[in-house]
Amino acid sequence: MTTTDTEFLAQVEDLLASCDLPLLPSFEDNIAEQTLPTLQERKDNATSKNQVSGWQTKASRRILDVVARHEIEKAKDRKRRRDYRERRRIERDNLQQEIEKLTEELQKAKRNKRNLTLSAWEMLAQRQFAARRSSEDHQRQLHTAIDVQAGIMEEFRRLVHERIDNLDSNPDENRCTASKIKRVRFEATNTEIFVGYIKELASVFAQTDRALQESKLESTEPNWNGPIETWDEDVDTGYFQFRGKITLSFDFEEICRYRWHTAHLLDLQESRELYDVVDDPENTQALKFRRTTHLTSGGLASVLRRLVIRRYESKERMVLVWRVFSEGEGVFNGMHADETGWGVISPTERSSRTGTVLRTCVKNTPMHFNNAAVHDRAVKQFSEGLIRWGHENNEKATLGLEKLLLRGD
Repeated sequence: MTTTDTEFLAQVEDLLASCDLPLLPSFEDNIAEQTLPTLQERKDNATSKNQVSGWQTKASRRILDVVARHEIEKAKDRKRRRDYRERRRIERDNLQQEIEKLTEELQKAKRNKRNLTLSAWEMLAQRQFAARRSSEDHQRQLHTAIDVQAGIMEEFRRLVHERIDNLDSNPDENRCTASKIKRVRFEATNTEIFVGYIKELASVFAQTDRALQESKLESTEPNWNGPIETWDEDVDTGYFQFRGKITLSFDFEEICRYRWHTAHLLDLQESRELYDVVDDPENTQALKFRRTTHLTSGGLASVLRRLVIRRYESKERMVLVWRVFSEGEGVFNGMHADETGWGVISPTERSSRTGTVLRTCVKNTPMHFNNAAVHDRAVKQFSEGLIRWGHENNEKATLGLEKLLLRGD
């Protein structure tokens, strides 16, 4: 190489050195660099991957949380709808059962009320029918007696002296026979009335709570200073309702014992007769008696009354139920009335004092036949008599009860 070439190469190297150009890596270096990353790069790559993985995990968790909450809300909503439908179904079933129960009670009450009313009219119709049969029998007996008398008179014309004893005895015999038949039929009619009313007492007892409710006497709280005695009456028709409540400062057991004694109405002795053919004589009584009243005209009129009463005892409660059939006589002929009553005795509630509450409900229905309803004055006096006697009986029973309790008999 010449000196010139050497100098040229030296200048080129100096130029390259002054430019500070990087040296081109060799092929092996590139392969090594590509296949074997440095430690720092590996750390950076691991950190980057961890960050990405963490982000993905958090994102996945957020997505899962949203989905889970949505599913939970849907499940809760389904449960709420299911519970709501179940509550509605239960309410509907309960209402349906209540409707059926109330409907049955209403129908039963209507049947009982209708049966009582029909039985009263049926009893009255039987009474009228028995009276008609008695009149027809009596009429036939009179015709028979007339025929007998005619025959006797014919015999008398032919055999005056031989048949004079028959003329004296036969009329008396016929009259005795007629009187005997009439008496038997009268007793049979009373028996029918008593038997029919006694059969109805169980049905009347079943209506006790309803009667108290209709009379607004459900409460057994004491009314020490304010006894209740209310009459709802229609004097023109004779229909009336009575409701009473009184509190006595005596023990419940004592009042129950003495109240049954006063229920016998021992002060009513006019034409008094007892009917003793009852299935429970210790708790049932049937009797007939007559009440007489003075008319405004100055005369007298009477009412024949038939009463059946029964006692029902349970824990802390005694119930008296009764039925009365009233039949007018004389001026009151053709006038009748049917009465149903309840007397309930219970200990006082929510009271520091010893006491007993007596509640009374009475329903009286007139039943007039023939032309009785036309005589307005007589009908009014008949109704007034029933109301007055009802008031007297209630007052006498209360006063008599207090006297017995004070005496301790």
